[in-house]
Amino acid sequence: MSSLFNQPTNQPTNQPTNQPTNQPFNAGVLVSIDTPYLTPYEYAKRTGETELAIKKQCQRGLLPCKPRQNDAAPFLINYAKIMRDALNQDY
Repeated sequence: MSSLFNQPTNQPTNQPTNQPTNQPFNAGVLVSIDTPYLTPYEYAKRTGETELAIKKQCQRGLLPCKPRQNDAAPFLINYAKIMRDALNQDY
């Protein structure tokens, strides 16, 4: 009588193979972002630009920002999107 544990299965295994694949290599990089949205002041501190330059980039649509309710609402820069786009760049 054969054991169930010795019978071959057609299920894929998690064992690495030497067969080439068409899938991109995933190095398993984990990036931690402390906050998904930054104020122009905080973003300026991190990038070395002036706060005024950052606000102008937000007004022109050059930086991804959270939609504002009105013109008096502060800009909130989508830092998570900026980091994701940077990590997905092909070099």
